[in-house]
Amino acid sequence: MHDYEQKYPADEIYEEMGPNARVWRVYLDEAEAFDTDMIEGWKDTIDVLLVFAGLFSAVVSTFVVQTAQALQPDYGQITASLLTELVSLQRTAALGQSVDAVPRSVLNATSTFSAAGTDRWVNALWFTSLSFSLATALISVLVKQWLQHYVSAVSGVAKALLAGYLCSCICL
Repeated sequence: MHDYEQKYPADEIYEEMGPNARVWRVYLDEAEAFDTDMIEGWKDTIDVLLVFAGLFSAVVSTFVVQTAQALQPDYGQITASLLTELVSLQRTAALGQSVDAVPRSVLNATSTFSAAGTDRWVNALWFTSLSFSLATALISVLVKQWLQHYVSAVSGVAKALLAGYLCSCICL
C-alpha cells in the first residue's frame, strides 16, 4: 500500500486523536482507495447492464409491434370479404338472379372482434418483459447518478470528514 509515515508527519504528543491526526487522514486515504475500486466495479457492471437492457428493449419492442396487431381486427381481411360479397352481388344482378341467393359476408365493419387467448397471453408477456427491461434501465441510470454523487469531492477537517463518511455508510 502506501507508506503513511512518510506521507504524513507524525502527530504532536497528545494530538494523536485530534481533528487532523494522522490516523484520520490514513483512514480516509484507505477508505477512498477501497471506495474507488468498489465504485469502478459497480460502474462497469451497470454499464454492461444498460447496454443489455437497451438491446433487449429494442428487440422486444419489435416483437411487441408485430404481435400487437393480433389484438385488433384485420381490416384488410374485412375489406377483402366485403369486396368478394359485392362482386358476387354484381354478378348475380347482372345474370338476373335473386340477390338473396348470395351469402352474406361473415366479416364486416360492425362484427364483434375478440382476440385469441394465446394472443392476449403472448402480448401480456411481451409487454411485461419490455416494462421490466425499461425499469431496469431506469434503475441503472439512477444508481449511476447515486454513484457519481457518492464519489463527489470532499474537503475539510479529516475527523469531521470521517464522521460524515461513517454516517453516510450507516444510512445506506
